[in-house]
Amino acid sequence: VTLASCRCTCYEGGDITARDALVDVPVSIERGVGCYGPQLSYSFGRDTSGELTLCYNCALPDFDPYARNPGFSLCRHDHGVTGAGLTFLLLPQSLCNFHLAWDLSDCGDGAVGIAGCESGDFSRTCTGHDFKYIYYAFGRLQKYNRQGSKLQVFTLDRDDRYFDELVEIVGRYFDSMESFFHDEERPYHIILYPTKRTLLTGTALLRCCYLGFGADFIVNSLSEVEDVHTHELTHNWCSIADNDSEDDGLSSLYAEGTAEYYSSAMLYRSGRNGVEAYISSINAKLRDYYANPFRECAYRETYDKSWTHAFAQRVPYSRGVIMFMQLDSAIRNASAGKHSLDDLVLRIIDDGKSGKAVDWDGFVKLADGFSGGAAKSIIAAALSGGLMLPPSDFFGSGYKLVETSVPVECEGFDYTVRFEPDKTVHGLIPGSNAEKAGLRNGDKIISLITDSAVPGGALPLSHCKVLRDGEIMQFDYLARGQDVSCWQHVRACLVL
Repeated sequence: VTLASCRCTCYEGGDITARDALVDVPVSIERGVGCYGPQLSYSFGRDTSGELTLCYNCALPDFDPYARNPGFSLCRHDHGVTGAGLTFLLLPQSLCNFHLAWDLSDCGDGAVGIAGCESGDFSRTCTGHDFKYIYYAFGRLQKYNRQGSKLQVFTLDRDDRYFDELVEIVGRYFDSMESFFHDEERPYHIILYPTKRTLLTGTALLRCCYLGFGADFIVNSLSEVEDVHTHELTHNWCSIADNDSEDDGLSSLYAEGTAEYYSSAMLYRSGRNGVEAYISSINAKLRDYYANPFRECAYRETYDKSWTHAFAQRVPYSRGVIMFMQLDSAIRNASAGKHSLDDLVLRIIDDGKSGKAVDWDGFVKLADGFSGGAAKSIIAAALSGGLMLPPSDFFGSGYKLVETSVPVECEGFDYTVRFEPDKTVHGLIPGSNAEKAGLRNGDKIISLITDSAVPGGALPLSHCKVLRDGEIMQFDYLARGQDVSCWQHVRACLVL
């Protein structure tokens, strides 16, 4: 049985057909509700043996640049199709010989297909679990790659103003990262899909990541999107095995926390950013944490809401980066500077490659050994809730931690509105910027977009278009509430 709840899991009865030894295998699909909301269960109607052929067909909606979670979607663009998430749903879970073939006869001349880090038809021996979690794209793809690098970039966009520069820039820190993380000798694919969103979106799986990249996002230079790139690339190496319960979310905290930590660190270590830019990047992630209305909630509470609350979804990132900053400081102090978080993470990576996969319990045990027994309390605090503080010595004696303030992110109404079928505003907060701008309970939201890249450090605006009494209206406002404490690293002043 395969459970699925992503947007791309839109297969209905008859969309998936299966045959073994030229005999049809019944396929059943059952609707239900899981911890992330509505989900589907896919299963074979009987045991299968020998060669099994699966065919997938589904309706391809036109690309909606403002849809929720565009990185987990299957949609049609002007020049082809991209898909992400649970690409192949109904697969035997044992070790099998898989062969993927593309039928692109209806896609026009020059159409090609890629899946994960493979181009065209390919075969692989692995488990069904490993095979199904890959992204794909097909159509008239443009291909870019940096000379001498395993990195390859594919896009369906016709606008190549940024792609040559992007491939060269990303290629530099990709080469640095793959060396640091003891990479394998296999290619890596980035799939860029065109989007009109101002927000850069990204998701990543093994040997491949999937990025929504729109020219409107770029204000000054490509440096504005590099943190997202390095975050997604880090996922290729920094992961741990799930515990017995697949929905415990602990592996997600490890993956997102290390990705946030190394997305800043690797830009600095590769020479792309200087030390001040590195500190600025970490400070921005700290501001994101303290501005989050879920900042003091227990991790499990936010994880259960992560697919229905945009702010809750970011908690594994921000709580995770502070947890790993604390672990790095504890390991350095316990070893008198001889070891750091790097040694712990590389140990987990190398153990996984040698067949000794590390799960959450193994991570806690290893971290406690590296930190002289300090890790258990650090990790327990990250899970139990309460306000987290970064270590004051993270950047050394030349910097100190100071308390400032930041406004809490606040859309001005109940957070669940975005994810309900009718998207009707309710729970409007009296005195909020949304109410002051003119929003009312009962307004039906047509689109809600928050600027991501704004020049000069200005606060991002939310643009909410609603339908009220048959009239379309738009309200622009700062989605911010009261000021709260925020800790930042600043250069220490020497007093003579």
